[in-house]
Amino acid sequence: MACGSNIYPSWIAGGARTSQSAPPALRAFMAEGRLYAAHVTVSRVTTGRNGSDMRFRITRVASAVLALALITTTQTLPAAHAQNGDTNAHAAAFLLSQLVDNERIETTFGEMSFPDAGLTADVLFALYAANVTPQQTEPALAWFASQVDAYTGTTSGDTYAGAVAKTLLVSAAADTTLFDVPALRQRLLDRQQASGRFTDASAFGDFSNTITQSLAVLALTRIAPEQLTGEPAAFLAAQACADGGFPSGFDHEPCTSNVDATGFAVQALHAAGNATAVQAAVSWLLQELAAGRIVNANAAGLAASSFALTGQTEAFSQTQAIITGLQAGCVANVPQAIRFTDSDAGDRTRATAQALFGRLGGNLLTVSVPTVGVAPVALDCPPRFSDLDYDVSVHAANIVALQQAGSLSGFSDGTFRPRATVTRGQFATLLVTATNTPFDDTGTPFSDLSGDTHARALATLYARDVITGFADGTVRSAAPITRAQAAAIVSRFLASADTATVAEFTDITDSPLRDAIQDVTERGIFSGRDGRFNPSGPLRRDQAASVITQVVTLS
Repeated sequence: MACGSNIYPSWIAGGARTSQSAPPALRAFMAEGRLYAAHVTVSRVTTGRNGSDMRFRITRVASAVLALALITTTQTLPAAHAQNGDTNAHAAAFLLSQLVDNERIETTFGEMSFPDAGLTADVLFALYAANVTPQQTEPALAWFASQVDAYTGTTSGDTYAGAVAKTLLVSAAADTTLFDVPALRQRLLDRQQASGRFTDASAFGDFSNTITQSLAVLALTRIAPEQLTGEPAAFLAAQACADGGFPSGFDHEPCTSNVDATGFAVQALHAAGNATAVQAAVSWLLQELAAGRIVNANAAGLAASSFALTGQTEAFSQTQAIITGLQAGCVANVPQAIRFTDSDAGDRTRATAQALFGRLGGNLLTVSVPTVGVAPVALDCPPRFSDLDYDVSVHAANIVALQQAGSLSGFSDGTFRPRATVTRGQFATLLVTATNTPFDDTGTPFSDLSGDTHARALATLYARDVITGFADGTVRSAAPITRAQAAAIVSRFLASADTATVAEFTDITDSPLRDAIQDVTERGIFSGRDGRFNPSGPLRRDQAASVITQVVTLS
């Protein structure tokens, strides 16, 4: 679904906006969010504020349940992708949530936001394909209809052929009388040249391209097949490169095929009955898929539409899987949305609209508003922490998993304070409750536990010979736990493994907890950096979550 906007005519490219056709300045805008910070491993420690008020709920959690959701500490987190459930419904719910006043999509460029009619149309197509109830899409449809003059160029005395064609497709898909279809149809036909090419009439120039041509062929096939001559489809077919794919623009040498443009061309040429051109284009798409070059959501969505339309079942399933792999679950800054690529969130609304439409096998010739439809159910995520960058934090999946299990919560101000330190008592409570370890109330010899919130957890670990106190008879529950102390507790809790084979860190040679540190490093629970472990450094809250989830999987 091409995305057009009347705000920047030079960006419309015939009503079609893709990462390939956008001018450089706006292409940079479409790539917003593509700076992806490096992962932070457990070995990185920074002294933060005292975490004595950390709120670990003392809730007993079945380790079998946790083990299904929790993953290791220092790897890229697959749990950042969509959770089990109806991922299509979740994506549709996300798109609905992006409608400002339930009626329009707004796009932000720099410090300016503006209503985006083209993207609103794309969202409508995706919501129709997702069988969303008409009551939820009617406000957006009515708003889009109110924007037609500005969107297609009438207000400025111009005509953007792609925008006119897309408007006709929205009208046909919605089965509505909100649009002046005869007038729109004539405006489109007026832009057909003798060659069959549809061009723009604009003070800014002609930005028509492969997607413009494809939309025009699709629109006329759908609403006025008797007025569609053979020239437009023939002109489109003639633009194919030698490899069978289609370029994003016309008259460029060398001819370079583009997945997005080819996806639109396949739909149009299939509608026009040009089986030969369709077969060649799909063959090229199959080669791109096999070579691993279809990696972004827009391209995968358009390829999926082509494969579904032409019966390429296996390839359709593969592109569906690519899209699902890009969909965010609760462990993301924007749950439910589909990212542009794994490393680049991009414009999530744009990516989700195109990808969802393709994953559902939608095509612009047949997509229609459902008669009844269903209301999509949003993904049920735990409360969001305002100071946690879910897209970047390597610990986010483990934090969310502990939240969902009921073992961990944040502060009353909505923050998690990931870099704050963890106390010895807090670590003990989290370890005991997350692993569903039965409490032992036989008592301890520690002199400083009277009235302490974490006394039961500390007593339980003492009874299991996991935690020992200090020479003065105290356990120092409120003191920040060091990395070495946490390593020792974990190693004893899991029972020592065989002799470690990893290289020894240069800063633990004289540490009485050296063997424990080596043990948890061998197990992959902790790691060092540059040959050092930093044993006396404090453990952060986010790091503690990752350590405990790894313990759950191993215990």
